[in-house]
Amino acid sequence: MSLMRNIGAYYRWADTKVIELLSTLSEEEFNQESEGSKKSIAKLIQHLVLYYEINLHTYQKGIYDDIKLKLSKMDQSQLLTHWKEIIIRFEEILFTFPDTMKMPTPDMKILDVPAEVYIFSTTDHSTYHRGQIILLYKEITNNEAVSTDHYSFITRSKE
Repeated sequence: MSLMRNIGAYYRWADTKVIELLSTLSEEEFNQESEGSKKSIAKLIQHLVLYYEINLHTYQKGIYDDIKLKLSKMDQSQLLTHWKEIIIRFEEILFTFPDTMKMPTPDMKILDVPAEVYIFSTTDHSTYHRGQIILLYKEITNNEAVSTDHYSFITRSKE
């Protein structure tokens, strides 16, 4: 399996496991803020999906506020479905990247970066927030969560 195919398959698998886990939450639990961070699972997912969206639409100026508003109006089911759809789009475009990518900075300037840097940044960002989401799930429910590390992916039995 090529590295790109592995990255795409892994992120789709890991995100799908988390999406399935989160679909068992009530709307109240989904929007409950952590006492420490004041973040909710919903807000973390909105941020994560916004990051994917911005990186997939770097050629469209001014899209940030539109996407952020659209995500903030989604209920739990819509947001989880949209997350699943966007990770599929990300997996599909992994094979069509040019040598350099346009990547927005936090102040919405555009940098030209090698595709490998773009992919690493996007996947690292996703892993970081998926971990936060799982920790918040455990805090809210007092339940164990799913394992989404790469080792679990490569050693999993056929699901």
